[in-house]
Amino acid sequence: MSTETKILTDADIFGIFDTHSDLPMHYEPEEIYAMGRAIEQAVLQSPEVRQAMQDKARLDWLDATNAPFKIGWRFGIAPAGNVQPYTVIQPYGAPTTAREGIDAAMEKKT
Repeated sequence: MSTETKILTDADIFGIFDTHSDLPMHYEPEEIYAMGRAIEQAVLQSPEVRQAMQDKARLDWLDATNAPFKIGWRFGIAPAGNVQPYTVIQPYGAPTTAREGIDAAMEKKT
């Protein structure tokens, strides 16, 4: 993930610091934004966030690859409890995304 990635606006950063600390009284706004961006980049580079972004890219790739063919996803749960993914042609409406299929299977299993 690029270190140029920004999730928060400057207003978001200032609002967080303004709400949760007395830093705005001791630092200039540019210093507060720099601290906020440093924290943001540290979080974005963390292994957990990098893994989540990679998982997102994988699911997005599956959905984008199958969408032109109107192929969606279903996940079957066997009596033993294992989960099996299936692709299904869905000619009407938007195909079921991988996330939607996974969510549906998780709801059935709980």
